[in-house]
Amino acid sequence: PIPPPDCDDNDCNTVDSYDSTTCECVNAPIPPPDCDDGKECTVDNYIYDACMCENIPIDPPSCDDGLDCTMDSYSFETCECINDPIPQDCDDGLECTIDSYDYSTCTCINDPVFCESEEYCTLTQGFYGSKGGKFEGTPTTDLIDDLLASGPIVIGFGSNTVTIGETDCVLSLLPSQGGSHPLPAGNYDANSGNDCLGDTSFDQLSKNGRIQNTLAAQVITLSLNVRLNPVLEYMDLNNCILDQIGDDADASAVIALLDPPNVGSLLDLANAALGGEDVGVELGSITHLLGLINDTYDECATCLANSAKRDESGLSASLQLSPIPTNSELNVAFTSVEKAAGVLNIYNVTGNIVRSIKVDLVQGQNNLQLQLADLTTGIYVLSLQVVDQEYQQKFLKVE
Repeated sequence: PIPPPDCDDNDCNTVDSYDSTTCECVNAPIPPPDCDDGKECTVDNYIYDACMCENIPIDPPSCDDGLDCTMDSYSFETCECINDPIPQDCDDGLECTIDSYDYSTCTCINDPVFCESEEYCTLTQGFYGSKGGKFEGTPTTDLIDDLLASGPIVIGFGSNTVTIGETDCVLSLLPSQGGSHPLPAGNYDANSGNDCLGDTSFDQLSKNGRIQNTLAAQVITLSLNVRLNPVLEYMDLNNCILDQIGDDADASAVIALLDPPNVGSLLDLANAALGGEDVGVELGSITHLLGLINDTYDECATCLANSAKRDESGLSASLQLSPIPTNSELNVAFTSVEKAAGVLNIYNVTGNIVRSIKVDLVQGQNNLQLQLADLTTGIYVLSLQVVDQEYQQKFLKVE
């Protein structure tokens, strides 16, 4: 046999061989490969001249999400738009907020949370009912105008509500006279056109136009205070009320129902009570707690929970104060292990001494009476220094 010829046809799409029976070259075509890459965003072809697959990307869609806080692109690996968030610094430098960024709106969020070091500011219903007052230089009328600028105050619930959107009506309705009751049936709008409810069927007004419902008045007051100081809504009532005033059965009964135990939950409960719902606690107890908040942080003060100094032996429990809260007289009971001289100091929330008294203690039970009618409303710390020990208890002074 003669040597076979070279049968290579230089075509990568054939298998080349020599058929000795026919003395001919055979160039058998090879089926093309499957060029499908499984992606919807490419057009798949086989190029016979090059013997290779071609996966041509189609024109990508617009991936612009309309947000300035994302980097928009298209991935041909996944055939999907990619809108990568651009890192943002939302730290407001405040320890009493949780800082985050909302990429759906491209805005920072600084949610206030309860913080023991936060300064809480409240004003009393007497302040809001007096045209001649000022808070940090701002007259009462201007302040209420500002607080109502975001919308009216609505108290109550369901078919028992009162809407107050005018400064004159706040001044007219406060302070309260009367007890604690659900609101009368009806959705009332207090405005100058109806003499701030005076020309309506609303039957909880005194002859001089004051609202005869202390629960309603305290809810109006605390609602305004939350607008004055938004972090107040998150104040923890166990830390900032009960820990400040000691045992208080009425306040404790209300706080036990709140979840979470903060001012926001209290306002929800109080408004439900004004709406006529059975909330599981006396309305007077709710009014009492509302008043404690409005009075305790009148003007401004920090939450003093856990701030009192105590000696290592825990003997501060031997110092007892009553009644708490007090409006004039405070009874001080102290058990001393020996006869000794002591100094009794009363500190305000800023740490300044407002009263200092030297006392001679006998061995055993000592009882003192302090006249505190001249002190302003607020939280105080009574400190008794005996030899090298200091005993402290907090108390609340109210009007």
